[in-house]
Amino acid sequence: MKYKIYLLILLSFGSIQLFGQKSKNTRVLKIASYNIQYDNLNDTVNTWKKRLPGVVSVFKKYEFDIVGSQEPYLMQLNGLMPQIPEYTYLGVNITGKDGVMRKHYTPIFYKKEKFDVLDWGTFWFSETPNEAGKKGWDAYSPRICTWAKFKDRLSGKQFYFFNVHFDHLGKEARTESAKLLLSEIRNKAKEYPIFVTGDFNT
Repeated sequence: MKYKIYLLILLSFGSIQLFGQKSKNTRVLKIASYNIQYDNLNDTVNTWKKRLPGVVSVFKKYEFDIVGSQEPYLMQLNGLMPQIPEYTYLGVNITGKDGVMRKHYTPIFYKKEKFDVLDWGTFWFSETPNEAGKKGWDAYSPRICTWAKFKDRLSGKQFYFFNVHFDHLGKEARTESAKLLLSEIRNKAKEYPIFVTGDFNT
């Protein structure tokens, strides 16, 4: 089985040509992994209200095509999305329940006019990855992977995108999460190119 894995870690910005030699039917993709940081009510210095303009500025300055992000709450996404209207996102929070304002998301932002979403979903880094809201092994809290199968509208090429957030305390959880991620990539992506972004807390 042959497939390509493109790995971008933490706040690492990259441009990757899709796919092969450049022609009129290929484009250079600008992809980022961006931990936005959750809205910590105990942090009165770096409040979301203060940080939001900077986050918007990063999106506008670099004009990413796809961004794998970590940690935002729904209330943060609700404040961000109207300011970056060229994007939409895929993802659920760590509970798997709709409408929960203050739980972490691991969203994938993408430019709406450039890509079609053929499939997408979420799995939990636990012994029961399809059971929503479950934390695994020695993890402090539930952790998730948001994945999507995209089709580039220019080239027609299809690829998979996996965006993860590993636990910050559980050493076993991080190890087992990496194993689970590789297993899910093999099962889902098969021969398609793959992009992986995330905060691996290593």
